[in-house]
Amino acid sequence: MPKETVTKSGVFKEWFDEAFYQDLAAQLVETCPSFDRIGFLSLALTGLNQRELMNRLRQTSAAAHASIPGSYLEQLKVLKRVVGPQANGLIGCWFSDFVGRYGLDHPEASLPALAFFTQFGSAEFAIREFLIKDQLATLRVMRAWADDSSDHIRRLASEGCRPRLPWGKRLDALVRDPRPTLSILQVLRDDPSLYVRKSVANHLNDIAKDHPNLVLATVRRWDADS
Repeated sequence: MPKETVTKSGVFKEWFDEAFYQDLAAQLVETCPSFDRIGFLSLALTGLNQRELMNRLRQTSAAAHASIPGSYLEQLKVLKRVVGPQANGLIGCWFSDFVGRYGLDHPEASLPALAFFTQFGSAEFAIREFLIKDQLATLRVMRAWADDSSDHIRRLASEGCRPRLPWGKRLDALVRDPRPTLSILQVLRDDPSLYVRKSVANHLNDIAKDHPNLVLATVRRWDADS
């Protein structure tokens, strides 16, 4: 989460206002005529003024889950058709939150969905749910993301498995042993995108809090290679 999002969360929460929910409901009805618009708006708007930024984001995915008919996989297809350029930035994170909350039993569909949604709003928080459930399989997918043509997806490969990501769930297994992520950082250390390289630097900083010698050895090895 960018620093300015944390320091200005009281401002950014206003992006999730009544006008946003009315517009989103209209898009969902157009995409899925059986969508429960009244139920969605009731869940999204009741108590809205008492919710802070992250609670508004999470309530959006909860309201969508309760109001879009069908199974999780059917709901996911609807959301893929709704997401678009207007969802860029923090607002777009709710799509990934939906996947992280309701798609853990369907990694074969959910992980590609996170790679898709992260291009409209970072999936760095949602992917952690999958790492906690199955670190080995999820890191295998994230290693492939490190070679993707999209800098958003490459950044997710690093940012999503940071052991101590601010505002995200701490990944205790990677706090204890961060070595499984080093192969991802190795690929991304010279990434052409500053956006990605900053994530690598922040990831190393996370590791250094618990394993400074490992970080020093890794950076020295990288210096010798490049």
